Amino acid sequence: MKALLNLLSQHQQFLLYCVCGGSGVLCHAGLYYVLLEMGTEYTLANGIGYASGTLLSFALNRVITFDMRDQTARRLLFFVATAGLGFLASHGLLLLLVEGLQIPKLFALLPVIPAVVILQFALNKRFAFQQTKLDEPRLPS
Repeated sequence: MKALLNLLSQHQQFLLYCVCGGSGVLCHAGLYYVLLEMGTEYTLANGIGYASGTLLSFALNRVITFDMRDQTARRLLFFVATAGLGFLASHGLLLLLVEGLQIPKLFALLPVIPAVVILQFALNKRFAFQQTKLDEPRLPS
């Protein structure tokens, strides 16, 4: 049990990222499913769901995971750029799974999510939520 607690402690930020991002994933997957049921083409449904989930994930991760409430526009720009790369990876893998491997559209998203989460965490931690000189507390003069 102690080993598990130690492991969780070491990876706390990644776990918080996954929980906050999980909300974005649920939003993405939920919209994807609803839009598919409404007859929307699957790549468009993926795009709409992905964009919505990205905005929710940014809002949660900014406050909960990284506790960065400043430079919102700059951070959002990097987060959206990272999401764009993640979307391209997601879209490419989805096409491969659906068109190439004939995996049903509804289930094709499941193996894509973990790969994209790891990619985006690394990029967001490095760029969107990196501490900058502007973030450092200033001492009174």
